[in-house]
Amino acid sequence: MPPALAKPTTYRHFHRLAWLACAFAFCVIVFGAFVRLSNAGLSCPDWPTCYGRAA
Repeated sequence: MPPALAKPTTYRHFHRLAWLACAFAFCVIVFGAFVRLSNAGLSCPDWPTCYGRAA
């Protein structure tokens, strides 16, 4: 296969991977904001143990 024909497929895969990475980063930000605003991050301050007990 000539390189000119293989190029669009490579770009398509990279483009899809880039959008997937952006969507994943957006989800991490949204869930992080939810944890922050609901004060859920303060429920177990000394992870991996919670107040000296296994969670």
